[in-house]
Amino acid sequence: MDIGGYVENNLIQWSFECSETDVGIELWLLTLGEYINYTNNQPHYGWLIISDGTKHQDSGIRDTSFLNVSIIFLIFTNRGLIPATLTFNVNFTSIYQEPILNPPFFNLITFLIIIFTVSIIIVIYFFKTHKRAKKAKLITQLIEKPTERKEDIENIINFSTYCSFCSKKIVNDEKICSQCGSKIKK
Repeated sequence: MDIGGYVENNLIQWSFECSETDVGIELWLLTLGEYINYTNNQPHYGWLIISDGTKHQDSGIRDTSFLNVSIIFLIFTNRGLIPATLTFNVNFTSIYQEPILNPPFFNLITFLIIIFTVSIIIVIYFFKTHKRAKKAKLITQLIEKPTERKEDIENIINFSTYCSFCSKKIVNDEKICSQCGSKIKK
């Protein structure tokens, strides 16, 4: 039994079943030129075996894009010694093919995602670095003017080292201010 057809999307879906389980079916895939050779009883060099004759039932989908042709023939051959009824189904045109993503578009999306991610990382790094720089500037200011800061701290901690009336610095734990004569409270 042979069947031919026009292949639209380079895929052929096929199946067969034989009424006798002891019979094996061999299935060949031929181009138009090979089919003409087959009908003229010429040798079958280069024909593609789809099912090797060891099964009475088989199915599958076959890619034919490597053949670079649009008309394909399938030849079903009974390899058993007894006659049998063969039921087959071949679909040349309506096989759903998963769409292939366009690589340049996919690469563009990937590139944009990477750019966006890197931008976010740079912004976060900038804000963290800016915050650290601000803190470092304050610390640097304290380090650059240690004497002023030290005197300010001493004034706060040792408030009693100055006269509370005239603000003269008290030396050597004096009890009376040498400038205004007031009694120093500690």
